[in-house]
Amino acid sequence: MIYSAQAGSKQFKIEIKGGDNGDLELKLDEQPIKIDRYEFEANNSLRLAIGGRTAEIVVEKNQDDYHCWLNSRLIKCEVIDEKSAKYSGLAGSGQGSRKGYTLAAPMPGLILKVEVEVGQKVEKGQGLVIMEAMKMENELRSAHSGTVKEIKVSPGQTVDKNQPLIIFD
Repeated sequence: MIYSAQAGSKQFKIEIKGGDNGDLELKLDEQPIKIDRYEFEANNSLRLAIGGRTAEIVVEKNQDDYHCWLNSRLIKCEVIDEKSAKYSGLAGSGQGSRKGYTLAAPMPGLILKVEVEVGQKVEKGQGLVIMEAMKMENELRSAHSGTVKEIKVSPGQTVDKNQPLIIFD
């Protein structure tokens, strides 16, 4: 399966093939990556050993985008399969502004700061909320450009995983 992924401002082409004998083949931008060992964990994570280094990856779907955790570090990314990318290109819909986008909490935590106001226009990648989770401060950024329609949280509030934080027009 071939995917197009965007993490921050970087765009990647990812090709994943499952081998007949249980091997996992991975190409990143046409470059093969040799995977020494891999295993899927009970918490839907993937543990990879590549070149003597181990990485744990957890990917969670969040409405229109994905939250990718690489060794407990949050990376917001958009992933789309090749077929969907082709169809969205034909329909004229590009990445960027999306009406009705909602920022949701990637995990349970405590809201430390809300960096935007209702009616404010935001750009893709702009910081929206600072949240403490797993004893770490995480800045949640906008995956799309848009206008803040509603803020559903305030500093000091605890939130659950997938709880809506900010709604955009």
